[in-house]
Amino acid sequence: MIVVQHNCRKTYAVTIAILEIALERGAGVVCLQEPYIGPREISHPGFTLYWPEAKNRKDIRVAVAIKRDVLTSWILEHRTDLINSTHIQCLDIWDTHAHAQEGTKIRRTRLVNIYDQRVQQENAPSYRAIEKAQWSDIITRRTILAGDFNARSPSWDPFVQTSQNASYVESLIESYGLILHNTQEYTRREGKSKSIIDLTLSTRDISPLRSWEIDSELSTPSDHEVIIFSWEDLYREHTSYTSKPTIGWKINQLCQDERRREQAREDWLRRSQLHAINANSINSIQELEREASWIQDTLTSILDRWADPTRISIRSKRWWTKEVKEERTRYNRVKR
Repeated sequence: MIVVQHNCRKTYAVTIAILEIALERGAGVVCLQEPYIGPREISHPGFTLYWPEAKNRKDIRVAVAIKRDVLTSWILEHRTDLINSTHIQCLDIWDTHAHAQEGTKIRRTRLVNIYDQRVQQENAPSYRAIEKAQWSDIITRRTILAGDFNARSPSWDPFVQTSQNASYVESLIESYGLILHNTQEYTRREGKSKSIIDLTLSTRDISPLRSWEIDSELSTPSDHEVIIFSWEDLYREHTSYTSKPTIGWKINQLCQDERRREQAREDWLRRSQLHAINANSINSIQELEREASWIQDTLTSILDRWADPTRISIRSKRWWTKEVKEERTRYNRVKR
């Protein structure tokens, strides 16, 4: 299972960008910290988003995005019974087996998505979000804690000499024998300041992770880096959740080729004249569906004949051209 974690800085563009990156990297789960919460709806054709329960949506600081076809190979449970917080989410991911009875849970990996900060209350003292969690119930066996802890300690951050808001995180690591998977690469850069506040921790039952990295090539406008990690699937031959490529057509190329475009047009005119559709003669849903199928099948046949094929994925977009890709690479260089 591949997981992406990222702080979106509460912006729409970053939230959408990290979901696109997750698809490009083949991630099954995305842990979002400070996702966009606003008048525009966050949706994506490749992912289903899960949000914490909250009286006021503006208080939410985390969300989990699940790749839609992951559910064919895993069972996922959003454990609001263990933690019901606007700053912490708990997700149980169960391996299944192709030869086992449908719905049989084989092995559980618990993923905890965290954004820690001081939470203000009316007529009550403020508190840090992680201090309110019942960690003895949450951290059991195979557990991963991933997120923005807003904590700095010389134990993991070489860019700081004294601890800042790190005492509780340090005690969690010591109490549960957690393993820190970060390297000494910074996870946030603000101007000339560098820090490591986005952490990935796990119990020894799951260690070592199959991989952990900061993807410096696929960055977003956020000042936080993109972190990608993975663990070994129990049945790797069964857990291929990358979408199968779909065959499409190079439409732009066809439109630019005047000769082939004209041949395709004449082909359509000839076929449509032989199968003239009279809208006034359609008297039932079945007849309407039959004519719609004819149009679809005919257009497919014409494109197969006159347009070159191409492989498309769920993230393919007509506007994602070579020029846009080059500009994105140039932007990443300038940003760094």
